[in-house]
Amino acid sequence: MKSKAAGKAKPTKSASPKTPYSRDRGVLMSAAEAADYLGLTEGMLRALSLRGEIPRIPIGDQLVRYHIDDLDAYIAAQRETVGR
Repeated sequence: MKSKAAGKAKPTKSASPKTPYSRDRGVLMSAAEAADYLGLTEGMLRALSLRGEIPRIPIGDQLVRYHIDDLDAYIAAQRETVGR
């Protein structure tokens, strides 16, 4: 009997997100996913959101999601700021 792990490559650490995100679905990400996507801690992501630098989408009383396009816009803005 083969083990379930047989034939599967081990994930490697890289600068890219651990999870492939698709813009085709208009992805909404949890704080953990969005922080991972940006390479930030969840606390830093929350701080940026509270300062209005990264838009967040409240869902109900406690749930918050982040749209991938907003995260990409934040990345682009940072790139432009650094290049000046």
